[in-house]
Amino acid sequence: MAALVDLDNLKTALFAWFGDNTKTWAQMQSGVSSVTGKICTSGNIQGGSVYNAVWNDLTDRIPVDEECDLEYGKYYCFDGEHYYQSNEYCPAGMIGIHSDTGGFEMGHKDGVKELQCSVAGFVLAYVDREYPVGTPLTATCCGYLTEMALKDRMEHPERLVATYWKNEPAKEWGSDTRKVQVNGRKWVKIK
Repeated sequence: MAALVDLDNLKTALFAWFGDNTKTWAQMQSGVSSVTGKICTSGNIQGGSVYNAVWNDLTDRIPVDEECDLEYGKYYCFDGEHYYQSNEYCPAGMIGIHSDTGGFEMGHKDGVKELQCSVAGFVLAYVDREYPVGTPLTATCCGYLTEMALKDRMEHPERLVATYWKNEPAKEWGSDTRKVQVNGRKWVKIK
């Protein structure tokens, strides 16, 4: 039967035994059958592969003003002082989609309101309609995405946000332990 490991004791043991960083992950995990909770380290974690990161996108957490109205799936911009939902077609100051489907998140700070900005992968976003797979998208009003005109792609390639992937017909998406409300959002691939 798998033994549950006390994380504080595991951390202490790993630092005591692997302090010189010469052991492989396989050597480190030998004898550890199951860990529940977080693993925190001040050093490196190395491995040949990472499995079961079952959510879709990579997000970078960006601190925002308390007044910023965050809504998952909407696109956000920054004017140099404040973050806000995009409010025009192909705007300057584009930041990213606020994601609730992040599988790997970076930059979290406790006690701060954060925009979970999708920077790679597939994310549920509000799109103004269904498009053919691969259609280039940019931000538009109300935090939505829309098809980006060829002229705008040539003049402002940095404002291409994502490409359209597919509709999500389910009302909820996720695993047995974590589900998000789809609310009519579509899947897009971040560019």
